[in-house]
Parts: sequence; C-alpha cells; structure tokens
Amino acid sequence: MYPTDKEYQMAQKKRAQAVIDFAAQRYSSNERRIQELDYWRSFYQAFGEWQTAIDMLEAQMIAWGRVERAENATLYGHYTEEMNRYWVDEHKEEWDDEDCQKRGYFLAYARARYAVRFLSVADALVYLEQDLQNTKVSRETHKEVINKENRLNSDGYIDGIQLVIEQLKYIISKDDEDV
Repeated sequence: MYPTDKEYQMAQKKRAQAVIDFAAQRYSSNERRIQELDYWRSFYQAFGEWQTAIDMLEAQMIAWGRVERAENATLYGHYTEEMNRYWVDEHKEEWDDEDCQKRGYFLAYARARYAVRFLSVADALVYLEQDLQNTKVSRETHKEVINKENRLNSDGYIDGIQLVIEQLKYIISKDDEDV
C-alpha cells in the first residue's frame, strides 16, 4: 500500500501480527482485545512510521467487532488518498524541508483517517481539535530541544490537522443547512 522498503514493511506486519496473536491469546473478550489493539495502534502512531502495522491492527479491530462509521467511507477514502500523496520514504538518506513538511501532512491525514473511521464527523472534529491543542502545547513546552526536522514535521502536522478541521466544520455546517 505504501511505497516503502519491502523488508521494513514485512517487519511491521510481523510485529502487528505478534500483537494480534498476543491479544487473542491473552483475552477472551473481544472488547478487551480491541482495547489492547487500540493501545498498540496509538503506540505505533507515536513512532509515525508504522502505517502498515496500524492498518493491520485497525482491520483486526473491525474483525473483532469495532464498529466502523459507514457514513464516513468517502472521507476515509479521501484521507487514504491524501496519505499516499504525502508519503515520504522513511529510509531516505537526506531529508529536505519539503520532505519534513510532507511527513507532517501524512501524519495529520493518518490521524484524521482513524478519527473518521471510528467516530462520527462531530466526534472526529472534537478529537482532532483536542489533538491539535495537545500538539501545540507539547511543541511550546519542548521548543528549546526540538530540532529543525521535528519542527518542520510539526508545522506540517499542525497545518494538515487545521485543514482537516476546516473540512469537517464545513461538512457539519452543510449537514446543518440540510436539516
């Protein structure tokens, strides 16, 4: 799905499968299994480069009963396209400013895609606004130690999330007009 090193992608799949197997063996309740996978999904997302593993975990969460928001399928597809558009090879030797900015946009669309997959548009908006606020606070707190590459990733992420928030607000306003 994502243009990346095949060995690295296989390692991600192997790790995700190990987490799925662990959850299946350890818990008898699908609800608890889903919680475990959701924990690992957020853990992998913190690394920012484990999208293949995240996709596998989300698919298994659905197989175990996590409810998808079918009404958001178009948004989910759109955000997947945007993720592919902003993909930057993690193993690239030299990163320039544009790569870092694109990486931030990729992460923003990945977060938005997750939100609309499992939440209503209104709840996804709240989730993303909170995430944006947390990112800004974290960035301000750590501004002395943040390097240029991370700052540019963060700039791209903030710009991307703000763009998604505006899109979701527009969707909600159109839905309100139709009522």
